[in-house]
Amino acid sequence: KNLDSMGSSEATENIIGQFGVGFYSVFMVADKVEVYSKSADPSKGDAHYWTSTGDGTYNIGKAEGVQRGTKIIMHLKEDEKNFSEKRHLEDIIDKYSNFIGFPMYLNGRKLNMVQAIWTRSKSDVTEEQHLEFYRYISGSYDAPRYTLHFTADVPIQINSIFYVGESHTEKYGMARMEPGVSLYSRKVLITPKSKKLLPEWLRFVKGVVDSEDIPLNISRENMQDSALINKINNVLTKKLISFFADEAKKDPTKYEEFHNEFSTFLKEGVCTDYVNKEKIARLLRFQTSLEKDEGANDKVKMQSLDDYVSRMKIGQKAIYYLCA
Repeated sequence: KNLDSMGSSEATENIIGQFGVGFYSVFMVADKVEVYSKSADPSKGDAHYWTSTGDGTYNIGKAEGVQRGTKIIMHLKEDEKNFSEKRHLEDIIDKYSNFIGFPMYLNGRKLNMVQAIWTRSKSDVTEEQHLEFYRYISGSYDAPRYTLHFTADVPIQINSIFYVGESHTEKYGMARMEPGVSLYSRKVLITPKSKKLLPEWLRFVKGVVDSEDIPLNISRENMQDSALINKINNVLTKKLISFFADEAKKDPTKYEEFHNEFSTFLKEGVCTDYVNKEKIARLLRFQTSLEKDEGANDKVKMQSLDDYVSRMKIGQKAIYYLCA
């Protein structure tokens, strides 16, 4: 059959719709592909084969000696032979397809061992599973001090998990950290360490975001200006700010420890995130000369601006502060 009668755009959409992005992309590394398939239902009759060289035509017919199921044979291009190497295949699966819902085997060994826990109910995920998953995606050996398991259906469908670690590397004078959150669609990696999912001041947050509303074939160019990605960014940023505010009320001591470690990022957010700067500012804590923590060796108690305003004396019109 020949697809030349269609326009190039129409032909591309037709192929993607019929075979899926993964199958369509096989011709990037193979100059010929063969597919043999036989139904599990005996009443369906004979097995069939399909073959193409990716030139817009294909051949299809009956096949003999085919077992139940589907077998795909790729004839790799000379300069793409590395796709037959065990280590290269393992690296690809680990990076892009480790969370696929069905088992993936290479030479009889199952490769995708890590579960996509962000798709499960919060109550079904244990602390041990969170710890294992955090260490897997962050490459760290510490434990997360904060965990946010967030799902939403409106205004956009989102399954996500975010972690805040015990520390960060920038305080040691090391290079600026990369974004820590990766984008998935239906458990398939779209963009690792995406720069568009969260504002830059939240780069200390590690995690994953999965949305079925994102097409699998979205290009990196479209990612830059996608209204959908901007909407996800807006929803997630507001959720994280709200989460930190709730944690500050729930356990002020724990929040102060977090603030001592990550306040630099919050201050950066106040200066750079013009949409959310007032909400971020409420997350900041400041030293005050009025109160001290009891039993803490006269340690100065950290206060938010809201705390300070709530105890201002009647008639007080000025707040004095010292910039460092």
